Amino acid sequence: MDSRIELIVDNLICYCNQRGLSDSCRSGNDPTIKVVLKKLGIKADSALAYLYQHIVGPFSNNGERQLPELLDVKSGVRNIASFSVELWENYSLPKTILAISEINTMTGLFYDTESDSVYQVEMDLEFPYFLNGEISPQWSNSAEFLVDFFGEESIAKI
Repeated sequence: MDSRIELIVDNLICYCNQRGLSDSCRSGNDPTIKVVLKKLGIKADSALAYLYQHIVGPFSNNGERQLPELLDVKSGVRNIASFSVELWENYSLPKTILAISEINTMTGLFYDTESDSVYQVEMDLEFPYFLNGEISPQWSNSAEFLVDFFGEESIAKI
């Protein structure tokens, strides 16, 4: 795993433990989460899978860009699975595209499970182009996305 992602996850775990939020941490080997990730098509060796195997979302953006909240894969009613089903049913996108943020906001985050890339889509302006495959991913892989999402300072804090 990318050492930057390991540091981000370690810092999130430390943050949760310092605040008595141990329920926000996962074992890293939870079979239930592995099943959910597999069902969604998120590859076990991706940075997103590593994050979700260790920490419960949703996650707020700490990076320089203003990004929507990153949903959890399983917890809560509003999660990646529920928004992805809505996306697949309403817009006929392939099941390799996941909604990793809420899709009823100004900006949506979408994850391509085949390429490990992440799209940032302005829903009012770019969504039709995204549906037609005319938008390039903002991040070529989920590790780069998570570094940008959580911010460089999240790597330095330990």
